[in-house]
Amino acid sequence: MKEKEIQLYFPHTTDDNIDDIYEEKLFEFKQFFLNKPIIPKVFKAKIEKIKKFETAFRTLKEQTNKLSENKENNFSHPKTEENNILETFNNYQETKNQFKLFILNVNNSTVLIELIENLIEITVDYLSKWPDLKVEEKIILSKEPNPMDILSSIKEFNLIGGFEFSDIIKLQNKCPKLLQLESKRLSLQLNILNNGQPVFKT
Repeated sequence: MKEKEIQLYFPHTTDDNIDDIYEEKLFEFKQFFLNKPIIPKVFKAKIEKIKKFETAFRTLKEQTNKLSENKENNFSHPKTEENNILETFNNYQETKNQFKLFILNVNNSTVLIELIENLIEITVDYLSKWPDLKVEEKIILSKEPNPMDILSSIKEFNLIGGFEFSDIIKLQNKCPKLLQLESKRLSLQLNILNNGQPVFKT
């Protein structure tokens, strides 16, 4: 990486302590992933910036070996196979919370990238569970509802016999509005991730 590129992705002066800059920037990256809604396309774009940041730092440090990594953060996750809305939602929320703890403790961007890539994979699997509904209103992808409100809507839906994702379509006239909107928001994310092409679910 040339000096111009290094300055672009890792701005610094000769008087700066590059390790301090690294830690400060890593903290910013971690806060981004901890506080922003998980939108795969947005997270993937951020990962590309982090990779260039890491390359610039390694070039400055003239390191050929990887920085120390928190191997205990390696997280094996089962893919959600169930069609039950409540179980899938709860499993996903629990997994997100686990990843947030890992992200808080990570000490370098290489491990952070691995964690986020894993989280994106889990999220895409989660998005694929939700049915496509006709979108007639404006959907803001980054406007993530309170998980407790979604949980309440799912339980409300259960009371009228809505347990599986397919029921959101079958019982659309009875399905809580918030749950319908969340289904639209999540399936729209997946469509955009797939280059805007419709995603047909069985």
